[in-house]
Amino acid sequence: MEKSKWSVCEIVGHLIPWDKFILEKRLPYLLIPNSVLVKPNVQQMNSRAAFESLNMMKEEVIKQFSQTRLKLVNEMKKIPAEEFNKVFSIGASVLTVAEYFNGLIEHDLHHFQQINVFLYKFDGMEH
Repeated sequence: MEKSKWSVCEIVGHLIPWDKFILEKRLPYLLIPNSVLVKPNVQQMNSRAAFESLNMMKEEVIKQFSQTRLKLVNEMKKIPAEEFNKVFSIGASVLTVAEYFNGLIEHDLHHFQQINVFLYKFDGMEH
């Protein structure tokens, strides 16, 4: 999208392992009292995801993202409303389930905004 920045494919591609991480390493433990949740190596996950997405067809990246995101949304829908006020810890951070999901939404919106800006610029270019 910009020099030394991720491409659209890398941005979308990096969301896939994060959705899988949330499905496998967060959702099963969020509501269990005294669960010990550790922080992942963010840089390592992002770098690996970006690299892998560049070695995939864009249709496959989109397909994997859509499938994984749908699974995540469906699992989140199963959480009873009263559970969103539960407090949990990740390392030294203490937050509610709602705050955690709000942070994920903000992260996604940031990336979707980057993609929208790129597409707007691209659409405005002469073809």
